[in-house]
Amino acid sequence: MTPSAENPPSSPPSAAHGARSHARQAGPVVVIGHCVLEHRFEVSRLVSGTGQHAAHGYRTVVGGPAGRAACAAHRLRHASASPRVRLVSAIGDDEAGAALLRALNHQGLSRQGLLTVPGARTAISAVLVAAHGEQQVHHFAGDALERAGPLDPATWRDAVAVQVDTRWPAVALSVLEDCRRCGVPTLLAADAAPADVLQSLAPLADWVVFTVDGLRAWAGERHAIWQTLARHAARQLERVQLVVALGAEGAWWHPPDGRQITLPAEPPQGVDVGASADVLRGALLLGLGEGRSAGFAMRWALAAASLAGGGRPLARSAVKVALETAV
Repeated sequence: MTPSAENPPSSPPSAAHGARSHARQAGPVVVIGHCVLEHRFEVSRLVSGTGQHAAHGYRTVVGGPAGRAACAAHRLRHASASPRVRLVSAIGDDEAGAALLRALNHQGLSRQGLLTVPGARTAISAVLVAAHGEQQVHHFAGDALERAGPLDPATWRDAVAVQVDTRWPAVALSVLEDCRRCGVPTLLAADAAPADVLQSLAPLADWVVFTVDGLRAWAGERHAIWQTLARHAARQLERVQLVVALGAEGAWWHPPDGRQITLPAEPPQGVDVGASADVLRGALLLGLGEGRSAGFAMRWALAAASLAGGGRPLARSAVKVALETAV
């Protein structure tokens, strides 16, 4: 039987977790990287060309690989038994930055790790979501991350697990190097980015979770079959827990022991691949921070990603039910 989401894992935590001190076990999971104010418009269908088109729904949400992962981890944590979640990012002192702070507060996340950069512009996205889940995204990256400067190592050194992403490469590099020296488990959110950025960061992380576009960008092969690239990445990153998030198809996982495991989504997902990949990472990071085994953490993360990808509410109890019904 699959272990309950509230019970200890049946196998011991990884060596990196076993090496943690008792003081560090009380620390947070830390998500460092790109956070976006997302304007989501619900439309009947996506259209091309000029003209005015009506939306039948609108809301603002926290987006970006760091923002979505942190929100997912926070919503999935056990109120008393899970690590706290610390989001570390940079925003501008503009209206979008103020709105993003309000959105984070609505999610229940602390603003402690948010750096407000004077004169900088906050990242924003306009997302059109059609009736069947198809999306069109228009993104403005802003300049807050590049103007923020280096982070204080105290930001992550008390962590039980840390996620970084490719949108803040200089910071990600210093965090991964320092965490490796300190024995803090790390996860790289590997989305599409310049190949040199991906290739410099991936070998330093304990876990690398690619999207298919990120995997193709890492290899410099925009149209290659992802399975071929995944096997190539497994040979190159032999010491890494390598994951390819596949949206509605689940995930492909290559642990350092050489196995190649395809994990189906449970239950089947919808089409919001971007959201499901970020939720998978946030849930995986939380599982690792709770000291779960790698296998349990992956099943837990896929169940969470399935709920998010299908547009269902994300809650710890719902993930527990999904795991139990998948047995």
